[in-house]
Amino acid sequence: MRRAEQISAVVLLVFSVLLGREALHLNYWASPQVPGPGFLPFWVAAGLMVGAVGVLVAGRRNPEGDVAWFANREARARLLLLALLTTLLVFAVWPLGMLLAIGLYLLIFLMIFMPGRWAIIVSVAVVTPLAVHLIFERWLVVPLPNGFFGF
Repeated sequence: MRRAEQISAVVLLVFSVLLGREALHLNYWASPQVPGPGFLPFWVAAGLMVGAVGVLVAGRRNPEGDVAWFANREARARLLLLALLTTLLVFAVWPLGMLLAIGLYLLIFLMIFMPGRWAIIVSVAVVTPLAVHLIFERWLVVPLPNGFFGF
């Protein structure tokens, strides 16, 4: 197993356990048939835990030699670009609104990292904000930040 995978899986496992522990302090149900504030964090933590354990188990079954985390300059540049785009997303939420900011983030991100696959890029950039709207504003009745366009 590569050292980077081991470290990443352990860090992910630790954070998912911490998230799960905090989620258990919140109400799982707000009322019958309505998820509470602890519902989503609990399942996100559970999914992260399963993923982290899966990476550790897969690495044990198929060990490989050690390689550097950032094997080349291109990998470092892509990571920095991803960090920059994510930071811009955070600052874009209040003026643009959550849904538009997420859609633009995905559109730009996918245009850079999946060039030429326009059907997938546009589909993901449109469907994801719609899914977020349906899940949070309609199903969970959690208002999302609105921008100057009103959504």
